[in-house]
Amino acid sequence: MLTGAGLIGLLSLATMKKAGAADEQEAALELPAVVVCAGGPPAAAPAGTFAAPVSLLRFNPQVDLQSRNMAEAQADLSIRGGIFSTTGFAVGAITLLDPQTGHYAAEIPIPPGMLTTPRILTGIDSKLFGFNSLVGTVDYQWMLIETGGVARAGLGEHRLNLQHAYAAYLTDPPELLAGLTEKIAFDLDLARSESDGTRPQGDYNFRRIGGRLQFQGGDYQSDLFCGYQSKFFGWPDMYTPKDYYDTDETESLHTTLVILNHRVEYSGQNYLELSGCYRRNRDHYILQRSDPEIYQAFHRTQVWTAGFNGWHAFNFFDLNYSGRLAADTLTSTALTFSPYYSRTIGKLAVLPRKIVELNPELSFSLSCGAAFDDSNRSASSLSPLAGVALLQLLPGRGENRYYCSYASADQLPSYTALGSPPEGLFGGNPDLGLQRSHNLEAGIELLRESWSLHGAVFYRIENDLVDWTYEEGSPNARTASAVDIKTWGAEIILDKKWRDLYLQAGYTCLKKSHDYKTPDVDASFYAINFPRHRFTGTLVWRFLEDFELRSENEYRMQEDNYLRGGRRNACLTYLGLSYLPRILPGLKVTATIDNPFKVSFEEIPGVPCPGRQFTLSVAYFW
Repeated sequence: MLTGAGLIGLLSLATMKKAGAADEQEAALELPAVVVCAGGPPAAAPAGTFAAPVSLLRFNPQVDLQSRNMAEAQADLSIRGGIFSTTGFAVGAITLLDPQTGHYAAEIPIPPGMLTTPRILTGIDSKLFGFNSLVGTVDYQWMLIETGGVARAGLGEHRLNLQHAYAAYLTDPPELLAGLTEKIAFDLDLARSESDGTRPQGDYNFRRIGGRLQFQGGDYQSDLFCGYQSKFFGWPDMYTPKDYYDTDETESLHTTLVILNHRVEYSGQNYLELSGCYRRNRDHYILQRSDPEIYQAFHRTQVWTAGFNGWHAFNFFDLNYSGRLAADTLTSTALTFSPYYSRTIGKLAVLPRKIVELNPELSFSLSCGAAFDDSNRSASSLSPLAGVALLQLLPGRGENRYYCSYASADQLPSYTALGSPPEGLFGGNPDLGLQRSHNLEAGIELLRESWSLHGAVFYRIENDLVDWTYEEGSPNARTASAVDIKTWGAEIILDKKWRDLYLQAGYTCLKKSHDYKTPDVDASFYAINFPRHRFTGTLVWRFLEDFELRSENEYRMQEDNYLRGGRRNACLTYLGLSYLPRILPGLKVTATIDNPFKVSFEEIPGVPCPGRQFTLSVAYFW
């Protein structure tokens, strides 16, 4: 969780430390997100499969996760009322892009244990450190490797079985590398799961393998990661609404990811981070599994990405900067209407900051910069970035922060939106153009030793946003349409820690007005699918020394939607009870139950929700 997206001039302080290198006290003084991550409980294991990076986001107060089958099967992420395609995923100094639809952006074959808890970047932070992300960015960093490991196995309802193993080793370098690095480390992660699923025709089979080579030093960290995952899953009416055609759809996804990342600190707290990435995603989609010839499609996207982030302090000001360059290609049996099969996009952003110390306990910062975007598929654009922040230190107690920022951003539409035939199952529009947003927000942070409070209000304008819509009587299941949207919102997040108890509570409210510029749109799958009010709560309680109880919940009051069947208000729950016997250190036995009350709520309108899943697992840590 990032509490305070848009903390101008304060973000650089948080990014100057390597992941996991700062101690808890230093982290608490730099960024409230790190307070929660360093002192809070470990992430919960999902009930239905092994954990993925997206698993950490399900009950995040700043992220609305909308799943098909379950989060680890196919997940759309919405930040502050945005939609799935306007959310980016950053790892180090690169952003992982899904140019086909955006639905597969969360296909990241990196075990979450190799990554830090993500920060949620919005506004000026997202534009500075994200890429081709209109509204927000989920930002991960690489964890330092330490010797250790875990083995986990589980069984559950619906013939679920899962296995997961992770091992890591840290050592001195061999003579061949002596003098080049202080430490060398390796880690390897293997995971698999399969189940009949919580609904008929909701079966799945997942595999993942990922490994890293890491070089560590006092002022640098280098990571080479290679990973692959394959996923098959089915779901009724996964992409086509029930009123359109009653289907049992399937997806078969294969994702390969290679990332090279290097981060170095120099001359004190200055730093530079460089990243390079190759990502390939293959997708085989079938509309009706009992008769694939009705409609099926094969897609393959390949993306090469390079990027850098940095921060440098000069005598009279300091400078945040970043750059990104990506080239992608598409091969498809279905997206043949448009000759749009490749593109190259780039971004360069600079954000100078000036700090004025008003007194030893009060400082004021002013930031003003811009981001330049260019592409071979659109005209170049310049996005202004500006903000102010006030920091009040409370010696011996904590600190208060107040900020206000403005940022604009733009994004290219996906291949599917542009290249699908207008009269096909998923109707495209080759005339769609660059999407643009303007974000204004103000917020407050109160940081104390055992608690933190974040509050923000924001107003965002999105022009020519690409949404997928439904028209009754249309030959399309969904159609790519441009819409202008204005979003007003507010959020508040409280974190509190006791010795054996952790509590987080969040509330978000959203209001939207929209203009599709045509009366033919009857419903929206994404842009107008949002909670007007959303409450989240996480409680982790360690009791009787050997037991841990975890409860994660959200209650939402959803905007009306013509496509949604059943209730529009819902309370979703995850429960876990773990036994950690003192007489067997390292052993952990966990019983988890997801959706114990069998709440039926369509997170994506027209798509059936998952049912109840109970799982019993045993893990051993060393």
